[in-house]
Amino acid sequence: MSRTAKAPALIEADPRIPFPHTDAPLACRTNPDWFAHEHGQNSKDDLARIERATTACSGCPIAAGCLKWALANRELTSTGI
Repeated sequence: MSRTAKAPALIEADPRIPFPHTDAPLACRTNPDWFAHEHGQNSKDDLARIERATTACSGCPIAAGCLKWALANRELTSTGI
């Protein structure tokens, strides 16, 4: 008897909201650990990392589009700033 494993279902992004692109160097690409955050992390180090991420986003040229995409695709953005 052979066992067949089912592949996990792929979640596709909402095609109505394109992911924003830029060639500019972005903090989320160069320092992704700044943006990895789970709900309930409130240590001094966690709060400092969140502040770095928030500051980086405030000057980002695609921040508005990124937020719009993340809100439209919650299943694909379960963690992060």
